[in-house]
Amino acid sequence: MISTPIELIAFILIAISLIKIVTIAIKPMAWYNSVVKPLFSNPRATQTISFLLAALVLYYLLIELSIVQILAAVFFMALLMLGGMVSFAKPFIDDAEKIYRGRNILRKYWLYTLIWVVLLLWGLKEIL
Repeated sequence: MISTPIELIAFILIAISLIKIVTIAIKPMAWYNSVVKPLFSNPRATQTISFLLAALVLYYLLIELSIVQILAAVFFMALLMLGGMVSFAKPFIDDAEKIYRGRNILRKYWLYTLIWVVLLLWGLKEIL
């Protein structure tokens, strides 16, 4: 039974992930057309909503966990995602090269970068 906000957050992740895996196993283009394409077709809205939801999730995580514990879990997830993304190395490298060549990567991703720097400095402050 779901009894805490963290359990609800975990349940939402589990439900979405299982639905994604089953859908992709049965009909991959259904996931692409109903989820991937709409999310990436409106990047401003998706980014705004994802940052707001991330702030909400962080708020509830901080009730029970420290920022250091959260960052350690993020590191686990980053390694897991890297292991999956490396399967798409060629197209990823081609796209990444275009992004890095532009020389304005930090200007373009300033908000995302700022959020990361704040979280990293917060974690460092807690450790030291």
